Amino acid sequence: MSDSTRDKPTAVLGRRYLAYLIDLLVHLAVVAVPFFLLGEKARDSADTTPFADAYRLNPFYAVRVDDQVWLFTKNDLIAIGAVSAAFVILVTVIIQGRVGWTIGKALTGLRTVNRDGGPAGILRALGRTILLVIDAIPSWVIPIVGPLIALVTSDNRRLGDLACGTY
Repeated sequence: MSDSTRDKPTAVLGRRYLAYLIDLLVHLAVVAVPFFLLGEKARDSADTTPFADAYRLNPFYAVRVDDQVWLFTKNDLIAIGAVSAAFVILVTVIIQGRVGWTIGKALTGLRTVNRDGGPAGILRALGRTILLVIDAIPSWVIPIVGPLIALVTSDNRRLGDLACGTY
């Protein structure tokens, strides 16, 4: 480790992005469970455009993933959304606020801390999570705003960190 990296403990943008991607993949895997348990595979799609689409197919909601169409009721979609929200609240707000890590951060050796180096706290973690909507612009897979802010700030903090007093 170089002296400049040792002097700047937040200068770990590559590991932060890797942790973010791991968290995103784990979140998708968690949401995939109710998606495939509740969804009814309707048919193979004739649509060959890549990846995904969603539309109304009365009385169902149809979700096309690659070349397969899955049908859901409104309650199915609410349940899937609830699982997703519960995961975010548990992992990125409660666990990260209390102990400083998410699954991705634990695997990459990172922690979220307050100014004193202690746990960020649940309210700060909640604020960081809410501001991730802005930090993740233009896409959840390749966020630009947060990394750009982290590159230009002296302590490499994204908007969520700056606003909530976390590192």
